[in-house]
Amino acid sequence: MENQNREKVENLDPTMDPQEPEIPETEEPIEEQVEQTSQAMAVELEEMKSALVRLQADFNNYRNRVDKEKTAMVQYATESLVIKLLSVLDNFDRAQLSCEENPGLMDGVAMIKQELLGILAGEGLTEIASDGAIFDPNYHHAVVMEDSDLPSGTVIETLQKGYTMRDKVIRPSMVKVAK
Repeated sequence: MENQNREKVENLDPTMDPQEPEIPETEEPIEEQVEQTSQAMAVELEEMKSALVRLQADFNNYRNRVDKEKTAMVQYATESLVIKLLSVLDNFDRAQLSCEENPGLMDGVAMIKQELLGILAGEGLTEIASDGAIFDPNYHHAVVMEDSDLPSGTVIETLQKGYTMRDKVIRPSMVKVAK
């Protein structure tokens, strides 16, 4: 083994410095190599900039979408509760009709109803105007059609009030419509 190591050492070129690597000779001048490398790096840099701009745009779109979803979630968080309370409003209307002979009770029911309506209005609830309006299938649910002196397609009577919450119909009005 020692002989093999000696042969390797004897075959080494004495002029060659063991610390410096051999640089292969190329036919292109070094300036051209630097220029090509510089151009390649410039192209790669532009690609990276373009990718960064697209990534930033995607992130901004994501952030805007999340902000809109969060705002909508907060706005409509109370929607299910408000929908459940609509039957309570209907019962207040029925109570007012049945209390006509007792004005004191009627006033009390009216005050409670107004307070409840005020709270729900603060949450964005609004009543859909129906009586005398032109029938709109987006806001009205026709359950009866009757002959009438009114023009065809006009709402004659509201059978159950409809409501919107922040421009979204949460319950259409049940109406009687003129033929």
